[in-house]
Amino acid sequence: MKIKSTLQNIPAWQKFMLAVFLVIMAFIVSVLLMAPTKMIVGDECWQIRIEQLYSSVLLFIAAPILYNHLTSQKSIFERVGINNKPNGKAVVFTVLSMLFISAIIGFLAKMNQSIPFPDWMEESIRSMEDDAAKVTLQIIATNNPLTVLFNMILIGLIPAIGEELVFRVLIQNKLQQKMAVWLAIIVTSIIFSAMHFQFYGFIPRFALSVWLGILYFWGRSSWLNSIAHFTNNAMGVGTYYVYKLATGKWPSVSEMEAMDTNEDLGIVSYIVMTGLFALCVFMIYKNTRTNEETNKETQQTETCD
Repeated sequence: MKIKSTLQNIPAWQKFMLAVFLVIMAFIVSVLLMAPTKMIVGDECWQIRIEQLYSSVLLFIAAPILYNHLTSQKSIFERVGINNKPNGKAVVFTVLSMLFISAIIGFLAKMNQSIPFPDWMEESIRSMEDDAAKVTLQIIATNNPLTVLFNMILIGLIPAIGEELVFRVLIQNKLQQKMAVWLAIIVTSIIFSAMHFQFYGFIPRFALSVWLGILYFWGRSSWLNSIAHFTNNAMGVGTYYVYKLATGKWPSVSEMEAMDTNEDLGIVSYIVMTGLFALCVFMIYKNTRTNEETNKETQQTETCD
């Protein structure tokens, strides 16, 4: 029985309901898988890691792939643009851009945390975010090199592939067909940041998502934005390991927040890093445009009689 693209022509609201259904099913399956896992794995930290693995793979990779299979003629590899690889310079400057954008993200994080909320709401928000930070710390707290590698895959690689598949390849790409590109990037970024359910990180995560959306549009594939996403996540995890090596202890929740906001940076450092980020933006734009022109020339050559 053929199921490929069988639901391609159903109305938009039915596609939305299908997406919701697949997300719910992915969540249910991940919960069901955790029951026997907890019986086999006694260590609480590993239970959290495996639970995170189940939910990430099922929600952000399996569900989107199945959704695409049911609703599109194109394969997921075509949608991602797997063959549309960026040139080396674009990749290098993309990685560097994530190093320099951290100053902007840190500044926005401090601004976000200064937004006043009613006392009852602030207490609830702080509690939720502290709990999320504690879970993160439970995942990364290890001295085992193999577990460190697993954590990099879990926190860095899988979200870089899965979240970019959902928010850029499926959502942003669809919105770009309905509205201006800049508006599609903004709407996608609002959804992206809101779906993380961290109010004190909403503005910096929104800004980061805007940059990822621009990279996706410029690169005409998911290569650059996924590389940038992985670099950002890996840098975040790496910072905690560096802190452990330097101090001999893992950071507290408050120290994790201080690192996220780059509190040690002075005004000169902010200015310099912002300028270097702007340079990276220019170089990425230049190299993605050059690559696009090269691809067009190649296609024209291939189609000549």
